[in-house]
Amino acid sequence: EYNTLMERHPKTGMDAIETVSEMLKENPNKPISSFPAYLNKIASGEKPPYRKQPAARQKTGVYSGQLPDWYSDTGSKFASEQERQQMLAEVEKARAQFSLGEKGEK
Repeated sequence: EYNTLMERHPKTGMDAIETVSEMLKENPNKPISSFPAYLNKIASGEKPPYRKQPAARQKTGVYSGQLPDWYSDTGSKFASEQERQQMLAEVEKARAQFSLGEKGEK
């Protein structure tokens, strides 16, 4: 393959090899579908073919699988333990009223 490259591109074949070598040093995980085709395209001055890696999509929002910040709050924003206990009591009272409402009771 080296000889074929050099026969097809005697003036630019070696430059193409150096270009690809430098590129791979900078980005060793760059996906190249066909190395000989890639070198030939560079040596001929064309844009080389390569496979693009799919961009990692950052999931956000309701269906992201990530919990919102408030979910993991353990009460650190309360001024005192008494205030936190009062809030917990109110939440439990509301939960009990909701449960009674689901059962048809008041």
